[in-house]
Amino acid sequence: MDLLFLGTGAADWKPEDWAREPHGRYLTAAVLSGQYLIDCGPTLPDAAAFAGFDLTRVRGVFVTHLHRDHFDREVARRLADGGAVFYSSPENAERLAEMGLPATALPVGEEQTVGGLAVTPIAANHVVAYLTPNRPVHYVFKSEGKTLFWGCDGCWLTCESWHLFRRFRYDAVILDGTFGDEKGHEYCFEHNTLRTIEEFSYVLRGQDLLAPGARVFINHMSKNMHTDHDALVRRVAPFGIEVARDGLRISV
Repeated sequence: MDLLFLGTGAADWKPEDWAREPHGRYLTAAVLSGQYLIDCGPTLPDAAAFAGFDLTRVRGVFVTHLHRDHFDREVARRLADGGAVFYSSPENAERLAEMGLPATALPVGEEQTVGGLAVTPIAANHVVAYLTPNRPVHYVFKSEGKTLFWGCDGCWLTCESWHLFRRFRYDAVILDGTFGDEKGHEYCFEHNTLRTIEEFSYVLRGQDLLAPGARVFINHMSKNMHTDHDALVRRVAPFGIEVARDGLRISV
């Protein structure tokens, strides 16, 4: 199982930023095992071109939630025209079906098989205020004896989600890293700060939830809440965290 980061930025990254930033970030998305997307925001075509990935290979899209930086209707229609099926929580799948997209509901907390992947959605501590009903989710993916957690967007896990999360032992963990060291932000209850991430790293290791050689990344970084990429790498390295970047490919 491999993961290609197609975009690693939060919603405040703008088109004019990509040309002038040495580590500019498209909006967060990734491709898993060469044929399954995680999210499909408006910058996906450009991000895929940057990373050298052919979107016609996509067979499925795992939608975390329907915020506009993670889901774009026109991009989704293009993917559907190419044969992609959309997967998400029952609430989100209902919305996707209303848009005329081929949608399959994945009940939260239940493992389902999609192609060669075993997939378990976990409720995310995140809100989409302008859509009702909706249920943002994280995902646990298993394939070939390896396990990956994808957790963007969302803050600290709810108790319900924690008890699902701890059932697994992970070879890779991808965590929401939206905010930097700013204190007192109004969205700190649905996005992680670096202090939250640091504590999460202690929990992962203290509860023996990481397999030998496991890697932990932060993703979905805000442009306005972080230092530059290299400084961020230095900031999180002491607690065993890596920083995702556009075009990065990892083998799980």
